[in-house]
Amino acid sequence: MAFHESFRSLLLVALIFFPICNSIDTITPNQSLRDGETLISAGEKFVLGFFSPGKSSTNRYVGIWYNKIPDQSIVWTANRENPVKNSSGVLIIKGGNLVLFDGGHSNNSNTLWSTNVSTTATYSSAILTDSGNLELTDDHQRVLWESFDYPTNTWLPQMKLGLDRRTGLNRILTSWKSVDDPAPGEFSLGLDPVGVPQYSIRKGSLQIWRAGPWNGLRLSGAPQMNEILLKDIHVSYVANDDEIYLTYYVDNTSITTRSVLDDSGVFQRLIWSDDNQRWILIAVGSKDRCDQYAICGAYGRCDPNRVVECECLKGFEPKAPSEWNLRDWSGGCVRLRSLDCDGKGDGFLRLANAKLPDTSRSRVEPGLNLDACKEECLKNCNCTAYASADISEGGRGCLMWHGDLVDLRVYSVGGQDIYTRVAASELDGSAIEYSRGLQGKEELLVTLLTIIVGLLLFVSCGYCWWRKAKGREMNGRHDTVLSDNDIEENGKGSELLLFNVSVIAAATNNFSESNLLGKGGFGPVYKGTEASGNWAGLSWVQPSSSCLRNIDSKPISSGKKSKVSNPVHEADQVMNESLSLMTQEPLEPLPLLSCLLCPHPPSSQKNLPSQEDGHQDNNVTVAMRIGLPNCPNEPTKSNELKEDQMLTY
Repeated sequence: MAFHESFRSLLLVALIFFPICNSIDTITPNQSLRDGETLISAGEKFVLGFFSPGKSSTNRYVGIWYNKIPDQSIVWTANRENPVKNSSGVLIIKGGNLVLFDGGHSNNSNTLWSTNVSTTATYSSAILTDSGNLELTDDHQRVLWESFDYPTNTWLPQMKLGLDRRTGLNRILTSWKSVDDPAPGEFSLGLDPVGVPQYSIRKGSLQIWRAGPWNGLRLSGAPQMNEILLKDIHVSYVANDDEIYLTYYVDNTSITTRSVLDDSGVFQRLIWSDDNQRWILIAVGSKDRCDQYAICGAYGRCDPNRVVECECLKGFEPKAPSEWNLRDWSGGCVRLRSLDCDGKGDGFLRLANAKLPDTSRSRVEPGLNLDACKEECLKNCNCTAYASADISEGGRGCLMWHGDLVDLRVYSVGGQDIYTRVAASELDGSAIEYSRGLQGKEELLVTLLTIIVGLLLFVSCGYCWWRKAKGREMNGRHDTVLSDNDIEENGKGSELLLFNVSVIAAATNNFSESNLLGKGGFGPVYKGTEASGNWAGLSWVQPSSSCLRNIDSKPISSGKKSKVSNPVHEADQVMNESLSLMTQEPLEPLPLLSCLLCPHPPSSQKNLPSQEDGHQDNNVTVAMRIGLPNCPNEPTKSNELKEDQMLTY
């Protein structure tokens, strides 16, 4: 009996001085947590205890980590700025608050950390939940304080990331200084409530990455947000009079995931792999150079698919071209033409697949659609762009920018439409837009091909028109007489000289008998009067005449009287110095078709002197051929010839 009483007393003393903390999830005023002891959540998911970060640090911190994951992944730290230098730390409930002392109960004057809430509760306790949240509650189970309101570098499921408007508390993530030091680093991620709320990463006070505002489906700067999340993970955005926050939920309890802002300022989403026994990286916030905040400056857009990522929006030009050429785009762009500002002379250009610009100088009109949004924007000269505030369910609400458009980029897929304001002179059509990605590139290629083909057709038509006009000019220069220019210009670059029938008919007095000089093997020869008053002999090629199948052209030397060995040799021919002569040998008669298609004589020509007897009238024998359906035996009167029929001179 005495033995049982002694054993019972010994067990009671052991429970008092050596509590079995591994089996509890709560700290009470009567039960503390010392270094070496832990709290485990009811579902054994998370652990609260003391730890030393990294491999070289000996400092001790109170933190929370996963219970069943071998890698001690810390998700929250209490005393990150005031470590315990040894293993004497103790966490207790005092004055309704959770307090960390250095030195235990014997020396509790050195307070390293506290929840520091004002409360009149007579009893309070701290419990670790299966969500990883450490909650301080009063005797009515009202939450006085919770670790989820004071995150460190990790965003867990069910944790709110955003602003409590009632208390002014803004829940943000702050990086560690290093892997060995959980003290607050220089990087932070949180909600910027100015203007239209948006999420961003800052290095100190400098904004370096912006996730953008919520657009009804996802953050504007995270177009693949929904795609990278598993089907059992759901993101929720809440914005009301009390709170603005972003959170996410995991329906499948077998999935373990977290988001971390590491000590280099990179925001990562990780998921635990039981098969590989390691964390798998599934997404990062900043993926390319275009994610750098405002890299292209005001009114510049960034496209990672371009060799030179930055370019000005349409209707704008670089503010500092010399710096722009050196790829320093921070100066941004300025307007080519000022806005009209009366609401009538301005328009909008659509930029597709865009990350919406910085919304710190924007506002939302939830009751307006896009058409009404456009009209509202035109009423205010400071309104520079507009977009749909919520792209879910076909789009609703109006988001308008007042001021410079900063941190604008485009994606190959994802993003949304934004309409930028420009002067009316910059509007070049009804379907004005910038398209990115494969579809945009295809449209651009089609547009370029269309322009090129159109230009080729225009040039071709212009050339044809010029040739036709040139022919009309040459053939219609003189309706009554032949001029030297007719002969000279029509001979340039051509082996046959072409004249309109009306010109030839006028020069021969409508093939008058009085102009008939004689007849030869090629047919009758007529006298044709030139503009200068000189005259030339014109020979009509009849169908019975020999066609020119082979021509031996022999230039006639200058300064000597020459003879022409051709069938019209009967007529005296005095050569004008400005005219030329080709010797032609007669050939055997050919069928009519061959006659019409016989080759042109070559243009071996030289100026010929006038006759030695001083005769000033010049008689030149020239072969003419008309494109008639059959060769007439006698010259056809000019009024019977069609306007499009030409004679070969």
